[in-house]
Amino acid sequence: MRLSNLLRRMAVALSLGQGLMLPAMAQPELESFTGRFAIASQNCLKTNFGGVSKRCWRVEIDGRTDSVLTIRFFGDGEEQGSIETLTFVVSLSDPSVPLRCQNGRCELEAPSWAGRVNSVAIARYGNDGLAVSVPNAWPAKSGQCTRADNTIRCLAVGPNGGQILAEATL
Repeated sequence: MRLSNLLRRMAVALSLGQGLMLPAMAQPELESFTGRFAIASQNCLKTNFGGVSKRCWRVEIDGRTDSVLTIRFFGDGEEQGSIETLTFVVSLSDPSVPLRCQNGRCELEAPSWAGRVNSVAIARYGNDGLAVSVPNAWPAKSGQCTRADNTIRCLAVGPNGGQILAEATL
């Protein structure tokens, strides 16, 4: 993949992420857990319900409340230059907050944590950054996201028993 193509795709991913942050940034006082941690990952893989694995290249973790995180994996879409995101909504099992945020920008605080996956969503964006369809979302029958040994790993079982997985080294 050419460098200009990668830079364009990363710019689109950043734009998509910034749009999701605007409501939180408008609040006069942000909570210490509200914001986003984002990192590029050289070792990232997402596997869909059908067992097809694709490389991913960016991970974003959003603090929604002191006990709910959104973990999003960005990867290549089906068309050249397009993006597919895989999002896990996670309820933390430990009351300690894994993010330390200031003005909407976060750092990972806790070296290890775990949480139950509530739902999973897949969204697809064209090479122009516009959504190509309505995101698909499912409640998770079961599942867990963990951070351990500098790796984020999420596994969820969908309503029909299929598994979806994403893992990235930070």
